[in-house]
Amino acid sequence: MTPTPSQSIQDATHAYTPAFEGTQVEQRRAVSSEPGYSPQASPPSGRKRRIPLRLLLIVPFVLQIFGTVGLVGYLSYRNGQQAVDSLAGQLGSEVSDRIEQNLLDFVETPHLVNQINADTIRTGLLNLQDPAAIGRYFWQQIQLFDSIGYIQFGSEQREFVGVERLADGSFQLDLSNESTGFNYRTYATDAQGNAANLLDESGSYDPRVRPWYTAPVEADEPTWSEIYSYVASPKLAITAVQPYYSAEGELVGVLGNNLTLSQLNLFLQDIEVGKSGLAFIVERSGDLVASSTEEQPFRMSSEEEEILRLPAVESEVPLISATASYLNESLGEMATVETATQRTFELMAIATFFKLRLFEISVDWTG
Repeated sequence: MTPTPSQSIQDATHAYTPAFEGTQVEQRRAVSSEPGYSPQASPPSGRKRRIPLRLLLIVPFVLQIFGTVGLVGYLSYRNGQQAVDSLAGQLGSEVSDRIEQNLLDFVETPHLVNQINADTIRTGLLNLQDPAAIGRYFWQQIQLFDSIGYIQFGSEQREFVGVERLADGSFQLDLSNESTGFNYRTYATDAQGNAANLLDESGSYDPRVRPWYTAPVEADEPTWSEIYSYVASPKLAITAVQPYYSAEGELVGVLGNNLTLSQLNLFLQDIEVGKSGLAFIVERSGDLVASSTEEQPFRMSSEEEEILRLPAVESEVPLISATASYLNESLGEMATVETATQRTFELMAIATFFKLRLFEISVDWTG
């Protein structure tokens, strides 16, 4: 008997897959034998792949382990990062507090000296009509205060007396009065603080128009001058100043103590900031006042006739210029900053932490 096509298909299928139920296979093959059937469209035949029980038990367990380890690793990283940030913030605060305290002590001394001198004049122990005596008094006094670099007095009669401490430990006496033709003269001093040999003579000098003189007259109280350049040497200074009045309330003159920016540099260099850290002070204008580096906070003009202030963003110290630039970009101009802040930014792929502190000493400084 000649088998029908369906019987042939059924028999062949049963021979190839004896483990399958005939009805199931016949239904599948019946669909396959319909018109339009394509071998490529045929579902794969064969046995169902069985997953070993061992694998079923191990895989979820391993995945849980990897998930747990990954989560623990991430949390450890986050906690470590937070700990580093916290430590950096704590260290920054400690350094900033130390700088502020030392800076306040440093800038309070000049005002103390001014008050001592005002009291000495008021009690009659210092005669303002004797410039030589004033010079000797200042010469003795400046040796008592290591942080003081210059002590001076200018009067409404255009007279001026000042004593300066030099880097080598010696002293100079500056005079300008009627006896000098109101020219600015600089003398070396002898062992008693008297004027010795003449070192230099500049042109006509009037203390009443200098920044250190006009500041307390306008404020009518002790204050700080703006940063200005010396008349006879390439130095920038800021002066603690106090007006002195007669018993009748008339302005007699102005007492002052100078801090040069180079002195402030040395002051910051003496403060422990860490192995890779540094400290710097800027005005709200963005100009550099001082730093704990060797860089001077000013530069000379091309003609070497004028001292120019150095913007912090133009500093040759990468950490200073990068920090100043970041501050301008993230906080806006220095003049708009009102509160202390601390941030972290990247400098040459290295995380850099900084803390900004405002110093309230009658001058617009941040550090």
